Amino acid sequence: MDRSANGSSWLKDHDLDRLLMEAVQDHGIMMFDLDGNVIRCSAGAAAMAGYGRDEALGRHLSCFYSEEDRRSGRLEEDLAKALSEGHCQSERLRVRKDGSLFWADVVTSPVRDEQGRLRGFAEVARDVTERVTAERALRQSEERFRLLVAGVTDYAIVMLDPSGCVLSWNQGAQLVNGYEAHEVLGRHYSCFYTEEDRRRDVPGTQLAQAERQGRLEVEGWRVRKDGSRFWANAVITVLEDEDGELCGFAEVTRDVTERMELLSNLKHQALHDALTGLPNRVLFTEHLRQALVRQDRHDHLVAVLYLDVDRFKVINDSLGHQVGDRLLVALGERVRAVTRPEDTVARMGGDELAVLCEVADEADAMAVAHRILHALKDPLSANEHELVIGTSIGVALTKDSDMEPDRLMADADVAMYSVKERGRGRVELFNDAMRARAVHRLDKELCLRRAVEQAEFRLYFQPVVELDEGKTVGYEALLRWEHPERGTLGADEFIPLLEETGLILTLGQWVLAEACRAAASAARADAGASPTMSVNISSLQVVHSDLKTSVGRALAASQLEPDRLCLELTESVLLDDEEHTAHTLGGLKSLGVKLALDDFGTGYSSLTYLQSLPLDAVKIDRSFVAGLDSDPGHSAIVSSVVKISEVLDLDVVAEGVETSSQHQALRSLGCQLAQGYYFGHPQPAELALA
Repeated sequence: MDRSANGSSWLKDHDLDRLLMEAVQDHGIMMFDLDGNVIRCSAGAAAMAGYGRDEALGRHLSCFYSEEDRRSGRLEEDLAKALSEGHCQSERLRVRKDGSLFWADVVTSPVRDEQGRLRGFAEVARDVTERVTAERALRQSEERFRLLVAGVTDYAIVMLDPSGCVLSWNQGAQLVNGYEAHEVLGRHYSCFYTEEDRRRDVPGTQLAQAERQGRLEVEGWRVRKDGSRFWANAVITVLEDEDGELCGFAEVTRDVTERMELLSNLKHQALHDALTGLPNRVLFTEHLRQALVRQDRHDHLVAVLYLDVDRFKVINDSLGHQVGDRLLVALGERVRAVTRPEDTVARMGGDELAVLCEVADEADAMAVAHRILHALKDPLSANEHELVIGTSIGVALTKDSDMEPDRLMADADVAMYSVKERGRGRVELFNDAMRARAVHRLDKELCLRRAVEQAEFRLYFQPVVELDEGKTVGYEALLRWEHPERGTLGADEFIPLLEETGLILTLGQWVLAEACRAAASAARADAGASPTMSVNISSLQVVHSDLKTSVGRALAASQLEPDRLCLELTESVLLDDEEHTAHTLGGLKSLGVKLALDDFGTGYSSLTYLQSLPLDAVKIDRSFVAGLDSDPGHSAIVSSVVKISEVLDLDVVAEGVETSSQHQALRSLGCQLAQGYYFGHPQPAELALA
């Protein structure tokens, strides 16, 4: 076919001037003959390819195709498709004059004359590099996101449609929830919630809240495929389309059961006693606060019971802390067993328990206390030991919800201490008189502490006399309190409280040091005299201090000969812990000091102690001496003690001698030593030891 002969006529027939309108700014238009050569080119097409308008004319269409497209025959494919289908639309990489590439959206159409004969092709192209690059970047980003989501195993990532049905499901979701993707796609995600949450429409409520807020973080129980539950932390994020319309939700979920259990355990530990597992003071106080609030709405009273194990320290120190701990556990279990499920049994610290109960009246509260007291009369098992304990219980009751929890607890504590002061092993209900005594006791304790700090204590000395010759052979150091308002107070006024508060440990060391110093000073002043200095030792000093070290320091500092110091212990000290006491006394004897058993005859097994312990003397209690004038039985007791002591090679000292008849009676019974007002009142060192 002669392509050149009729070229100009068919071009004019198609009105190329109209097709190549310069008004078309963002499209390039080219015309190609049947050989593929450019015969018309708009300014936009030339600029798109980087050519001048006339420069593009005559060039073959293939020069605008990429090397790869030319090799693969894409040009021929596009022309063939245009002929067969009337046009061909494609996105192709095109080549500019400088060799750079750009993406073009190209529509190729065949051009025919009036007789329908093919004359060439027309191409309309648009540079879409920016769009294609963005789309490809988006597709790559989406693919990376898909791969990332699919590979995440620690997080369950679920895509939901606007109604909450599952659209996609990653591997983490499969691991966390136990379902494979095909089992859940299309199902509503409420199937992962508990039945109770579904009944309350928690899933729907959360999606609605997330839609309002844009993002929602929630925690709660979820259910796996096998029915097991786990504590989930979920973040629900709203997905919107380009127009801002809701198109779905993304939920990212983690199994945080271990964290929840850890927090729960930490909370439990913060509110419960580590040893017994019972509520502690903090939780007990909160329960009490709630009970007082409920009292406003219900016709009942609130009662607090304080329990304390009598002589618990003796058990703890003699049998060991493990036995003591096990005893507390058994105590809590026993009390818990005889109280109601709604009552609170707590460990308040040490060997003290508290019970909170809501009762009808005072009698009901006392009945609870007596039931506990009765239950604790049976032995408790503690590490193969069957222990019978005594318990003191104080009860406080209130009808006023405005009463602070701390006040009610303090009242129960005061009632419990009132029981301990008046004999132990009983139940007492708090009253105002108890509070007054407690306030007085507190004031006295504060005064004692101040007295210790300000050195208001002083030693007085009472002579110990040899009865036959009336010669002073020793002294007993007696502690006195020089009270700034009440004057000089005897030991009965403050020793019990010193022991109860533990202040006796500090003051006891001072007494030892001062008594040794005074004795050594007296011996130096009178070279011919060698009096023995007797010092009373508290049970706390035996049990809770290194008594041997304290005595050794006092002797070294004063340079007193050890055999001039006699330490007096009461039988109650021996009852606390025989094994520990025997060890302590053995250590003291190794220093060379003397040991005496004070208040002899008032205990339960004195004869046993006389045989088993390294004693040097016994002191007959003043109660037996006082009865020598009127009760023959007392004379028999004193006579027996003297004879037994002679057999055991022990000195005997009679205390509390106040009359001449008592003096003569003791001499006739064979007693060698005595002390009391008959021989001399206690006096300061400058008078007694001068």
